[in-house]
Amino acid sequence: MKKIYVTLLCAFCAIYSYGQEWNFSDAEFTGLIAEGSTSVDIVENQTISGLTFHCTAEKDITLQENSKSIDGYEFTHRLKFNGSGTWDDDNVTTVGRILSFSVDGPKLITVYGMTSSSSSERNLLFTVDGKQTEIGRFTHVGGDIGKYEFNYTGEANTIYVFSESSGFNIYALKVATATAIDDVKVLKEVIKTQYYSINGVLVSTSYDVLPKGIYIKQDLFEDGTSKTTKVSKTSAW
Repeated sequence: MKKIYVTLLCAFCAIYSYGQEWNFSDAEFTGLIAEGSTSVDIVENQTISGLTFHCTAEKDITLQENSKSIDGYEFTHRLKFNGSGTWDDDNVTTVGRILSFSVDGPKLITVYGMTSSSSSERNLLFTVDGKQTEIGRFTHVGGDIGKYEFNYTGEANTIYVFSESSGFNIYALKVATATAIDDVKVLKEVIKTQYYSINGVLVSTSYDVLPKGIYIKQDLFEDGTSKTTKVSKTSAW
């Protein structure tokens, strides 16, 4: 696929870099599953790498084996919201089947998931101020895994994630930070991209197949020039 670097005449432009990713196929989550088992029920509040699980024995979330592919990811596990998120009467205090994470300002938020029903439409909600203010809604109807992205434009806050009603499954959550740039002044077409090790050895021409590590990315342009940047891949999926 060809890439075009285009001149943008705008007062504000932004690029996004992923600062936090929770891939439920990663060891920090799958390590919760006992040897010989394929799933575990999360039945109490706990926080893993900045992602908080709000759960009780009656309002649990299940981590279990399940394979799905999308956007270069090969997921092996998922989180199951075993029903709708539950709140106290004030709609601020969490009870169970809710995730939350903190942001320090505007973010691009991405989720990969799907309804647990093969035919019913269900919604995964993103809120702030407890349950009171909806900022995002991932609507999915049966079928295969889907992707939902939205821009959070508010100030520092806690974002809550939960199913509006019935079961919903998610495979990964990502939070990207917007970085302002004054303008983009290059009009060039990228004809080839290569990834090198920090020792200068060519590793691949595809980011998706790279193992975890730090690489030098080289974009080759149609005019014979090139651009190199250092990139980090934190997940092998």
